[in-house]
Amino acid sequence: MFLVTYRDNELSRDHPLWSVIGDLPSKAVARLSLAPLSEQAVTCLAQQAHRSAEQLYAVTGGNPFFVTEVLASDTPGVPLMVRDAVFARIARLSPAARTLLELASVVPTRSERWLLEAVLGSAASALEECLTSGMLSLDHTTVAFRHELARQAVESTLSPLRQQKLHTQVLQAFINHSEDASQAARLVHHALGAHDEALVARYAPLAAKQASTQGAHREAAAQYATALLWASQFPPERQAELLEGRAYECYLTSQVEEAVQARQTALQIWRKLDRSDQVGHTLRWLSRLNWFLGKSSEAEQYAAEAVELLETLPPDAKLAMAYSNLAQLSMLADNTAETVRWESGPLCWPSPWGMPRRWCMR
Repeated sequence: MFLVTYRDNELSRDHPLWSVIGDLPSKAVARLSLAPLSEQAVTCLAQQAHRSAEQLYAVTGGNPFFVTEVLASDTPGVPLMVRDAVFARIARLSPAARTLLELASVVPTRSERWLLEAVLGSAASALEECLTSGMLSLDHTTVAFRHELARQAVESTLSPLRQQKLHTQVLQAFINHSEDASQAARLVHHALGAHDEALVARYAPLAAKQASTQGAHREAAAQYATALLWASQFPPERQAELLEGRAYECYLTSQVEEAVQARQTALQIWRKLDRSDQVGHTLRWLSRLNWFLGKSSEAEQYAAEAVELLETLPPDAKLAMAYSNLAQLSMLADNTAETVRWESGPLCWPSPWGMPRRWCMR
C-alpha cells in the first residue's frame, strides 16, 4: 500500500506526479480531499486555546497549519513558522512573480488585474506562475492571496521605502484610471502608505461619510480620526465639523470617552469662532455623553449651560433639543415637576412639514 500526500495547487501542469496518478487504476485508488477548517472549527480551536477567535478564520482561511501556528504564537503579527513557510514557497518563484506578489501584498483583500498591469505592464506570465504555485487565486477580473496571513507575510518583508514606492504606484494608477469617489477608503489606505498628506486630507472625510452611510460606524470613526491627523490643512470651522463627525460615530459605537474628547476640542474651536449656536449645540451633546459615563452632575451642568446660551439666540431646533435634554435628565432623576416644565417649554417654530401654521413643543 502506498500513501501519497500532495498539494494539488502547488504542482505545475508538467509535474511528473500527474502522470503517475493518471495511470493508477481507479478501482485500486481511494482519494481523500482535505477541505479547510470551517469557521465553527476554527472558533472551537481558539476557545480550547483560550484565545480570541475574532478575525482568525478570515486571516487564515481555515488553513490548519496557519490556524495552529497563530494559536501557538505569543506575539502579534505573522508567526515565524508561517512566515518561513511562505518565504520558502516564494523563493521558488521567478523575480517577476515575486515582484507581482510584493505589489499585491500592499493591496488589502483583492487586486484588480488592470491595476497590476498598470503598474507592472504585461504581467500575464508572472500572474500565471503565482496562480499555479497556489500563492494567488483568480476571481474573474481580480486576484487575491489565498490566505490573508500569506499576504501579511509578504508585506512584512518589504522595507519602508519599498512599501512607500508601491503605495505611490498603486495610488497613481487609481487616479489615472478613474478617480472614483466610491473608492475613497482605498485611496486613503494607499495615500497613507505613500505619505501623501494632501490626498489623505482630501479623501478621509469622504471615506468616513461613505462608511457611516453603509452602517460601518466604527470604520467611519477611524476615518474621521485619520482625517484629523492632518487637521492643520483644514480651516477651523471644518476642523470642528470633522471633530463632531468623529464624536457622533464614536457615540454610536460606544466609544463614549473618545466622543467626549472630540466634542470638547470642537467646543474650543466654536468658542474661538464666536459661534454661540454651535457652542450651545456642543454643550448639549457633552451633557448627553457625560450622562452615559455616569457623570450626572457634569451632565446637568452642561445641559443648563446649553439652555442658558441658546435662549439668548432666536429659537430653533438646537434650543428644542436642549430643552428635551433637560427634560430627559429630569425624568431619569425621577423629578416629575422639572420633566413637565422642560417638556412643555415655550419654544415655537415654523412647521418642518411646510404647513402654514406654527406649532409648539408640548
